[in-house]
Amino acid sequence: SNFSCVETAWRDCIYFLENSRNQYVSMFCLTTLEQVIQRRWFAMIAEDKNVLRKQLHEMLVQKNTTFPPFIRKKIMKLIVDIAKVDWPHFYPDFFPQIMHLILEQDTEKKLDGLNMLLIACEELGSPREDISSSRTKELKNLMSRQVSHISLALTNILESVLESSGLVHSSNSPSPSPPSSGDSDDNNSIDGSPFSSGLSDSRVLPQQSSSSTSLSRISPISVAIKLDRQSLATASVCLTIFSQIFSWAELQSAVNSRIINVLFQS
Repeated sequence: SNFSCVETAWRDCIYFLENSRNQYVSMFCLTTLEQVIQRRWFAMIAEDKNVLRKQLHEMLVQKNTTFPPFIRKKIMKLIVDIAKVDWPHFYPDFFPQIMHLILEQDTEKKLDGLNMLLIACEELGSPREDISSSRTKELKNLMSRQVSHISLALTNILESVLESSGLVHSSNSPSPSPPSSGDSDDNNSIDGSPFSSGLSDSRVLPQQSSSSTSLSRISPISVAIKLDRQSLATASVCLTIFSQIFSWAELQSAVNSRIINVLFQS
């Protein structure tokens, strides 16, 4: 606690995060940075804030394979905590950075992007009472403007997961470009299917035709989709994000026919 009050404490924390492989040291540094952000952020000069934002993001992107998951998620939470105060006025790159991670071909980076998006939806879509009511309203409005971009990105990812399972053909839908933070009227809808842990084979009930390749011809309760661990984790986070969005966003901006098709496989 006393260490976090030292003016240069955040620089020392960044140094040890980059150079130490000790997980206890890493967690101590991240906890100290959390205290700095919560207690001293408004008093820090703009240059120091910019450096800290940049270092945390680069750490997440460049060391996503060296840090264990719980360390990476803590870094994500710190980035979102900063965005809670600075986005979009002093942190315009916040959402584009998340979207770039989500669009990565590298599965681990994509999953990191999805996990950070989930944290953003939890912390910014329905902010807690630790910020002013005016800022709470502003964050809700900002997140609402991103819903269509989020929905489209998640739809594409879930469709890709289903395609990899061999149950659907590509719809050749365009990949979303990272939003700048403006409004969007994109239609994006997803239907959900029951995802299995990959331990069971895909199977169809007797009354279903074994030659059916279109999801529209498959009963949603008759199929157990075989997924590898990474695909299962990706699909799980996507569905959790949708669950979060549905709790605070207007459904007309989050749901459309594509989403329904993926989520319910009608």
